[in-house]
Amino acid sequence: MQPHPIGTTLSVEALDAIIETSPFNVWLGQQVQSIGDDGIVVRVRWREEFVGAAATGHAHGGIFAALVNSCGCYAVAAKLGRTVPTVDLRCDFHRPGKPGDLLVAAHVVKLGRTLANVDVMIRDERGQHLASGRAVYLTQP
Repeated sequence: MQPHPIGTTLSVEALDAIIETSPFNVWLGQQVQSIGDDGIVVRVRWREEFVGAAATGHAHGGIFAALVNSCGCYAVAAKLGRTVPTVDLRCDFHRPGKPGDLLVAAHVVKLGRTLANVDVMIRDERGQHLASGRAVYLTQP
């Protein structure tokens, strides 16, 4: 892949190609829906393997944390043209996730020469807020 100038935005196709390099993120089923000046929106198709509580059918919290981490990274990658390592991550769980597609919006709060901060919101297909998080990424090459 060619170097990408900082501050420009990759196309949906180029960002999907970056996601395709990670077997785990391919397994998660992430598909970039849109890329804007300050973030991305990703659709995730529900998988039965997301269920953490068989009795209730609710998603395991680790799926939400993984989506905060990966989608935050890809929001930064849309700006830098490359993935970046995670420095810090927090995830808050607001309501149980039930079967159905998920929409993950990752907003780049600050893109610095050393660190980037990203806010992430996860909603279900009905628009209900399921989880949110913030992650910090190392942006140095």
